[in-house]
Amino acid sequence: MKYLSIDLETTGLDPESSNVIEFAAILDDTAHPEVPHLDLKCFHCYLAPPEGGYRGSPVALGMNGAIFKKIGNILKSEGAASTYSLGCVLSPDRLGKWFKDWLKEQGFDLKRGITGAGKNFGTFDLQFIKRLPGMPRFHHRVLDPAMFYVNALDGEIPSLETCMARAGLIGKIEHRAIDDAIVVIQLIRRAFENTP
Repeated sequence: MKYLSIDLETTGLDPESSNVIEFAAILDDTAHPEVPHLDLKCFHCYLAPPEGGYRGSPVALGMNGAIFKKIGNILKSEGAASTYSLGCVLSPDRLGKWFKDWLKEQGFDLKRGITGAGKNFGTFDLQFIKRLPGMPRFHHRVLDPAMFYVNALDGEIPSLETCMARAGLIGKIEHRAIDDAIVVIQLIRRAFENTP
């Protein structure tokens, strides 16, 4: 099954009062777990509102200082992209079209909808994605790796860090969209290793 591991970085938790500042989607196929995650097809960009004003919470704005620095450096040297390239800066109104074009290049039938994967994808990321112009339709069923690593005695759904520990993955959550999307793929692949 083809799915997209998607991760966003945002300026807050509320999609109505916050911006998406980084978007990453990595294509994986459960039928081909032998493909190294660094060889998987990836769509990645940073977003800058055309008016230049970001909205959000002070905590999230502060936490994402490195992303804002990267956006500033790209805009200073290259400006906003007029065509898509990996890691470019786009205005939010261009993302939907270019992401759909990339999906078609990967063989997706956009009429059927897309299976998304990610920690809290359905309850968090998808709420932001729906507010971005021109984005494709996602299935209401999603792959959340936490469901593979929940224990009967857990008081709540495990965090991504807990899932990593239970899967035996070394590392930490970096809050960089590509890195976190790769972690989700690693968790899903690890869960499927012993599944017929």
